[in-house]
Amino acid sequence: MGLRAKIKEAKESAQQTRIEQGGLSWYSTHFVRGFSIYISYAFVKLGISANSVTVMSGAAGLCGSLCMIPRNLYCNLAGAVLWQLWYILDNVDGEVARLRNRCSLLGVYLDEITHIIVNSTFVLALGLHVWFAERSTLNLFAAIAIYSAWHWKREIQRLMKATLVVKGGLEKNTFVIRRGRWATLLSRVMLSFRGEVESTLFVTAIIIISHAAGVAFARWSLYVYTALLLAYVGAVTLRDAMRVHKKENLRVPRYGD
Repeated sequence: MGLRAKIKEAKESAQQTRIEQGGLSWYSTHFVRGFSIYISYAFVKLGISANSVTVMSGAAGLCGSLCMIPRNLYCNLAGAVLWQLWYILDNVDGEVARLRNRCSLLGVYLDEITHIIVNSTFVLALGLHVWFAERSTLNLFAAIAIYSAWHWKREIQRLMKATLVVKGGLEKNTFVIRRGRWATLLSRVMLSFRGEVESTLFVTAIIIISHAAGVAFARWSLYVYTALLLAYVGAVTLRDAMRVHKKENLRVPRYGD
């Protein structure tokens, strides 16, 4: 069997099911998956485990975030490359696990831990980049706020999709947790850059452009991004609370019925 045929077989084994399950970003589906399979195939041949790839992915992401903090163009460009390496390897680890047929709870745990530790540093890097360039209390507050809001967003999603779905008996994909066409205007705006991949691209663009446009451009971008993220967290929290309340009221029989 030639290399082309082996790669095609590897794609069907490692990618097809994951793509059909959905939930992948546009960047992963239309760009990364096209060549990540070659890296995954090479790693399998070299005997590199999926968990090792996850660790490499996390290291690349953290190093990329660190490189984005100083106001140095070459350092920032290196950070942008490391962020892309992070996301590629984040796709590769799952493909390696499926190709080796060694999917495990430990692998899932390591992947989730990596996401929790690394992903929020992408927006934190923007805040610290601005703060190190202009050390003011307001800039430090914005850096802390954008980092906190990112974690709040993740925890709210976890609460709706895990805790309340299980404890409250709420069905997944019901109107209580759906985000589709009924999403608010704010949700539609935030959907374009609230994900991890979108944030790396967004933050990279801001930092690189600011080398030509000035620190003020990065500062005001940080303020706007922080305000939008906080507003999104608040709007989603209020909307979900109202929908859960409405769901509960539908279940409680009215007096006299």
